[in-house]
Amino acid sequence: EKQMIILLMTLLVDVAAFHVSPRQPLHRNKLQPPLRPQTVSSSSSTTASTTRVIKPWPEPIVRSNGDYREEAYLEQHIGGPLYSEQCNLPLLPVPSLDQSIKQFLPTALPLAESKKEEDALLQACKDFPQQAKSLQQRLEARSASMKDSSWLQHWWNKIGYLQLRDPTVINVSYFFPLKDDETLPSSKDSLNSSLPAMRGACALTAIAEYRKDVCSGQFPIERFGSKKIPLCSAQYKYHLHSCRIPDVGTDRYELHDPSLHKHCIVACEGQFFAMDFVDDCDNPLPLSQLENGLQLCIDLAKGNQNEPQLGFFTTSNRDEWAKNRKLLLSEGGEAMNDALETIQSAAAVICLNEEASSSALDDFGPDYWHGGKTSTMNRWFDKPIQIVCQGNGRLAYMGEHSMVDGMPTMRVCDRIDEVKYSMLSSQSEKSEDFPFITAVFDESTNLVKTSHTIQDTLEKVKRDFHNLVEENEMTIRVFDAYGEEFLKSASLAPDAFMQMVLQLASYRLFGKQVAIYEPSNVRSFLHGRTETSRSVSPASRAFVDRMGLQPEMNVDSEAREDKLSLLKTAIWAHSKYLNKASKGLGCDRHFFGLSMLLHDNELMPTLFNDPLFKRSCHWQVSSSTLPHVPGFGCVVDDGVGVGYNLDSYRVEFIVAARTKANIAHRFGNLIEEALHELKCLIDEDEVEK
Repeated sequence: EKQMIILLMTLLVDVAAFHVSPRQPLHRNKLQPPLRPQTVSSSSSTTASTTRVIKPWPEPIVRSNGDYREEAYLEQHIGGPLYSEQCNLPLLPVPSLDQSIKQFLPTALPLAESKKEEDALLQACKDFPQQAKSLQQRLEARSASMKDSSWLQHWWNKIGYLQLRDPTVINVSYFFPLKDDETLPSSKDSLNSSLPAMRGACALTAIAEYRKDVCSGQFPIERFGSKKIPLCSAQYKYHLHSCRIPDVGTDRYELHDPSLHKHCIVACEGQFFAMDFVDDCDNPLPLSQLENGLQLCIDLAKGNQNEPQLGFFTTSNRDEWAKNRKLLLSEGGEAMNDALETIQSAAAVICLNEEASSSALDDFGPDYWHGGKTSTMNRWFDKPIQIVCQGNGRLAYMGEHSMVDGMPTMRVCDRIDEVKYSMLSSQSEKSEDFPFITAVFDESTNLVKTSHTIQDTLEKVKRDFHNLVEENEMTIRVFDAYGEEFLKSASLAPDAFMQMVLQLASYRLFGKQVAIYEPSNVRSFLHGRTETSRSVSPASRAFVDRMGLQPEMNVDSEAREDKLSLLKTAIWAHSKYLNKASKGLGCDRHFFGLSMLLHDNELMPTLFNDPLFKRSCHWQVSSSTLPHVPGFGCVVDDGVGVGYNLDSYRVEFIVAARTKANIAHRFGNLIEEALHELKCLIDEDEVEK
């Protein structure tokens, strides 16, 4: 029962010690000579450094088991504005039992299907403070003993992510479509480079500048709200030059000293190349040099397409990938070890897909999410930063979620969006030079090709992945009738409004109200990540009941005023919950922490086994909003994952679900329908139209 409740609590995701490696850092001179001659370069950046700005770390490699405390010394070592407030951040609070019951109960009662269920939950909540008294005391003691961290973070990182055995792709990873670069020349106007090479070179320039600022600590600290509250920067250490490493039972993270590595990984046609993209002073290489390097990788990959597509191994169940990784190392020896370490120590991965996707939104979604059946071989799903560059020059960011949440990744996405090809090309002279490039698996390829065990295992991994792809579907939508500006003019909180849209759409999809959540940011606390913000309330129940299972675009003034009043009340209720959750006073992480402290054979509080409690945690709608609309999978087989962004004059959203459920496209249609219907309520003139 304890394992069951722990598993239940981990589904709330919007989804140890370290030791120094005994190995020496991987020196670049251990790799092949460059595929083309290299010349000394200078950065095209207007903020180019003339000396090294990134300090060497005390150790070349740090291995993390998910406890932010164990790597905190790196923040002090790096220093700078990015980590300047870490010692001043407050600790995540432990809510009282009464507070959490008060938060929880209104979110669960609307989901009751009988008076008997309702009465049972009320009794369980009444008994909870006494039944959970010892658990609360243990949790408070844990919090008091962790003066340098959050009582939650290690549990959350480990159980919510690193111990999850499902494939990270689809189940954990997320993506953001990035803005198009309208200044890119057409492919026919470029004599030397393809669109992926040009756009990829721009992205690498942005990542290089981001890397210099983050790894030197000079990146400005994030601040929130009108009071400019500082946010925890711990996650930034796990963003660059890092990698999730599969182990049986529990994965780990590896962090590599950025001062020792100047390379990114370029993936094309299932092959992987290590390419330097910064100079000796950590400045980005000139645009034309990066462009030449990426185009060379494309040409080399096209001319040698019979190489084993080892990136597929990262799509497996984590225990299987751990075993297969050991197989690769046993068969490939030191050459394979060096190859894997080259990928693990890289700043980021640039995934170049030469085939141009169609212009239809739904057609390029799968490529961003998992690579589909044509470009998955160009991925290494253990890396926190992967930039997917399509044949038509479109970009997406793909992230591994274990140690880094969505908000910090927005900073590098913003950098990439800001860097335009025309701007860089006008600042940089054309060059025939090439960066230092090596084929990552070159020395181990023959060993892999001659191993029947590896070949057979790889074919099974590919089949399993293709089955996983078939089991999931996604739709990407852009609703352009209105956006954030319209809602602000109507004095409606945009995010809370969108949550009511999702509630109405899901009410009509499932024929009843279901559990919905969105994550709230709690990085105002030291080592804080997210808290669950429950969207269901008595007010939202009254709203969806009044709106009904079928839309009504033309209603009389009395009905309109009634519905609009209920909508505003539901929006206010959700905004109130969001405010509490952002202060660390949501109920779900608290319940999770209490469940973690149950002793063997100890009686569990009745509440945790209550059917209505479990239904309120069965997230049939898992939602999230960010400035770049996120795409991610559902957390339960009969539910949807929906990411959204309210732009000034439009709403972008992405819906994912299991294929067998057949609900992703239907839910997308219902969201659009609800958006139209609610505009009619808000805008009287719309009714006449």
